[in-house]
Amino acid sequence: MKSIYQTITCVNLIDKKPGKLGTIGDTFTKLCTELNLDYVWFDFHAECKKMQWGNLSKLVTIIEPQMKDYGFFEARVGIDRKY
Repeated sequence: MKSIYQTITCVNLIDKKPGKLGTIGDTFTKLCTELNLDYVWFDFHAECKKMQWGNLSKLVTIIEPQMKDYGFFEARVGIDRKY
């Protein structure tokens, strides 16, 4: 993928707490670092606990420069339809 797209941004939404998920997150961090990928670890559970969905704006702010550089971005939210 990197040879085709050059720049790839990976967003990790896993909890940062120690344990199974933390271990998976740490491993993913290491892999992204080794592959020299743009990487953001956004602890979705911690940031959006108690239905604080507005905190997703923090993630958007973090990745906004990369998204602007790509020149194209698509997101689908709440897809219930079959295609």
